[in-house]
Amino acid sequence: MMSDGKKIKSVLVVGAGVAGVHAALNLADLDFKVYLVEKQPHIGGKMTQLYRTAEDNFALGAITPILLEAVNKPNIEILTLAELEKIDGEPGEFTV
Repeated sequence: MMSDGKKIKSVLVVGAGVAGVHAALNLADLDFKVYLVEKQPHIGGKMTQLYRTAEDNFALGAITPILLEAVNKPNIEILTLAELEKIDGEPGEFTV
């Protein structure tokens, strides 16, 4: 909460695999400031390591537009090579 009593609309998404990136994009579309934390040096998770999906499509070709959208969203801050050390607080008012 800010000193003037207004709540800061920010969200932390832990893990930047396919689900985490989708969550970050959806939250960003709702005007939240999103901090997307990933311990690996890249986003996209295991999907970026697949050559083809079960439907014989190119996996990286399917996920690339989604990853680019997340990278280019002004209200998503991507933090790679990062891990959480401590979480304090209560619902709606966390410190990480």
